[in-house]
Amino acid sequence: MKYSFSFQLFSETPDEFALITFGGETTNNALANEKEYRGIDVKTDHFSTVNPEILREVENLKVNPNGVGDWLDAIVVATQFISEENK
Repeated sequence: MKYSFSFQLFSETPDEFALITFGGETTNNALANEKEYRGIDVKTDHFSTVNPEILREVENLKVNPNGVGDWLDAIVVATQFISEENK
């Protein structure tokens, strides 16, 4: 995956994306409360092209030793993020 992001960083493609992780210890998303959407971290404030900061985030990702993450909640958070970005 590192190669793909590195390649895109130095190419001239206008692709934009957001980096959202789930299953970790950090919670940072607009839907989070005390019981729901925990462990989902929106790493970028908005859609953007690949840049060195995002590349560092990807390189520093660590696997959660507990291996627990709610992928369906992550999809809900991603959908909300896309909705807000397209307003």
